[in-house]
Amino acid sequence: MKEFLTMLCLLISPLVTTVFAQNESYILEKQAKEAFDVKEYEEAINLFEDLISKYKTSRYVDEWKYAIARSYVQLNKKNAALDVLGELNKNEGVSYSQLMLDTALIRLRKEARFTDITKSLHVDSILYVYDIVMDMVNSPDSIITYEGKTVRGDWNRAYLEYYGENDSMTFLPYFDKELIFNNCNISSLQKIGLKGLKIRNNICDKGFRFFLVYIKNSLEASFNNPNNPEIVESLIEACKFGSLEIFSNLNHNNFKMKLVTIGSDLVNNSLIKLHGANISISQNKFKGKENVVELMIKSDKFEFKNNEVEGILDIDNLSISNLVSFRDNEIIGRISCSETVLSEFSNDIDWKQLAGNKLMVIEDIPGEWNYETGLECQNCFRYYGIDSIYLKFEIDSVLKEEYKEWAHKNLINSYYKLNKIYKDRGDLESANSCYAEMKDVMGRRLKAIYNRDGGFQNYIQWKLNRLLKTYTNHGTNLALPIVISIYVILAFSVFYFFFPSDWDVSSKSKLLHDFKEFKTKNDKGYFKPFLILISGLFVSLINALTLSLNAFVTLGFGAIPTKGLARYVCIIQGFIGWFLLSIFTVTLINQVLF
Repeated sequence: MKEFLTMLCLLISPLVTTVFAQNESYILEKQAKEAFDVKEYEEAINLFEDLISKYKTSRYVDEWKYAIARSYVQLNKKNAALDVLGELNKNEGVSYSQLMLDTALIRLRKEARFTDITKSLHVDSILYVYDIVMDMVNSPDSIITYEGKTVRGDWNRAYLEYYGENDSMTFLPYFDKELIFNNCNISSLQKIGLKGLKIRNNICDKGFRFFLVYIKNSLEASFNNPNNPEIVESLIEACKFGSLEIFSNLNHNNFKMKLVTIGSDLVNNSLIKLHGANISISQNKFKGKENVVELMIKSDKFEFKNNEVEGILDIDNLSISNLVSFRDNEIIGRISCSETVLSEFSNDIDWKQLAGNKLMVIEDIPGEWNYETGLECQNCFRYYGIDSIYLKFEIDSVLKEEYKEWAHKNLINSYYKLNKIYKDRGDLESANSCYAEMKDVMGRRLKAIYNRDGGFQNYIQWKLNRLLKTYTNHGTNLALPIVISIYVILAFSVFYFFFPSDWDVSSKSKLLHDFKEFKTKNDKGYFKPFLILISGLFVSLINALTLSLNAFVTLGFGAIPTKGLARYVCIIQGFIGWFLLSIFTVTLINQVLF
């Protein structure tokens, strides 16, 4: 036992040390940033230097050095700041655009050493955000176009502020210009407010991010920025991205994304978060069976047409006030829409693209901070498809039933909202198909409850659900119960044919006699005995069918007009008929009242 505890301590001690170190570095960094914010620059420098000395191999060393340089600038120690900036790793960490746009470094702009440092970070073949900003500021053209460029649009800590030659400050949160990228390789484009943005024929296998933001500030009115800036037109067309992240708090008057291929076999989730008057996403391919496409869109009109989605489509955060058109998409994977907000009417959603148990629910789990990456956890979602809810479950057994119940209710809510949409539109076919699948899903739940708890009542509830599925497709198909009832009546008729009844006492013996006459050759020939045999057979079948029909519709016999086994079968058929006809009546009323 002692040896086991010793070994356990040896195994967990590195983990404990790592976690403690991450927490300590996080606390120190937080203190240093707070010192900078309250203008305690000497204190901030000491804390950042302490961090560097303790965690020399950390991926954040360059960021801490950069923070020290910014603090030295505020203390008017230019040489010390330039010394620290000169130590930065030229391949990682701080970018060229960051140095050029960071207002905290304004006092270094005219220093020759600063120019040398920025030149060392600049690559002529790359178009930087700083270059874009300068073109937006200095170009007299209202439309700025870039052809075939490699664009490095990582802003990092850069601010949307620019200081001119006279150290005067100009805010540039919103440009009244249109920006166009044709045949470019863009990794990201962040924190720019524009009149218009068009991205065509671009390739970025690793993933593309653009953040179109409008940053309000106290001096906004002084620079004649509009109170509610909007992008007149945004277009992403014929591009290929490993993943796509779009975030914008600008109002998009007209946003279109078409003929775009996103994703691969690698897990690479995509997010489109924006709002506007008219948003259209059409003719795109979202690849990757394990990938998640999340649409967080608030719009007056929204169109999602002719798209192919291999993975998961999450539209829980979709809020459309007027018209939504969701048609002709090929959803190979699953779709989550339990919390989607749509208008009361004007919802054009094709059920065929959603049918086949493709609906699912997604739970957002509060993420834990990862001190190594500096981000919240990336896998902060649980995905509940129909199989995971009702057949297999791979989370903590203590929580699984609670989450199954939650997931089931949200999944049913998705079906209910869609069914209401189809009813409001008068689309009976889609409403019936959606309702039938919803009841089928509920049947899966009843089966899971029976398998878990057992019990005769649970068994009956489950089997009744299956019976309704088979007989009326859960009350949505009027023709199906009629066809099945005819089959039941005919099947019992065949059985009654071999038993005598009060209506058919002598026909069986007469049939035997006629059959013998038919087999015997005589002067009369075969034709007349054959007709007599067939007529007698027809009369017996009619009598058997009449008995079966009478029993099925339970018109009432008084004394049951048959004997032996047939008498008991007749009673059973009467019960079956009463039950099935009751179900048919309910189905008929349900369809008539629609």
